[in-house]
Amino acid sequence: MVDNGYEGFLDRADYETICGWAYDSGERDRPLDIEIYDGKVMLARIGADGLRRDLLRAGKGNGRHSFALPTPARLRDGKPHLITAKIADSRFDLSGSPRAIKGDQSPLAEPGVILPELGGEPWLVSRIMDLAHRARGQRYLATSLRSHEILIPCRRDNLNENFESILNHRLVKHSAFETPGELVARIE
Repeated sequence: MVDNGYEGFLDRADYETICGWAYDSGERDRPLDIEIYDGKVMLARIGADGLRRDLLRAGKGNGRHSFALPTPARLRDGKPHLITAKIADSRFDLSGSPRAIKGDQSPLAEPGVILPELGGEPWLVSRIMDLAHRARGQRYLATSLRSHEILIPCRRDNLNENFESILNHRLVKHSAFETPGELVARIE
């Protein structure tokens, strides 16, 4: 949807993250602020300033128009929530809004374990990694990799970029490639 030069999409809203992108064609490189709501209650105001290569390739300015917010703990209460993202100080709701977080939806990982999808968009994995590295007390970062991922060219490119970014991060001291069963046996 395009309105007054605004475009944007709420890509995801679940128990792990709320994310998407927003762009103003009138000010192509200016990052917009996004307001995230649960019903009528504002949860956060966040800058849409993360780099997404797909937006850059699509000619959306400098490509720095994405946002990602870890889902607030208060939304993980087992009750349904209706998440809306809009451009701050406007009436423009992002396409894909509202999205429901279902009350019976379970998190994709155990508490304290961050599980980014390595075949996913590098901008999102990068944001998740930044948040993970800032979290105090985090000892493990678990990642998933489905065997078919390497067969899809765009997913393979994402894997290469994400692995390089993660393994070369200054805070990564050790890495191990294990099946989930091996990991559980080792840390118990």
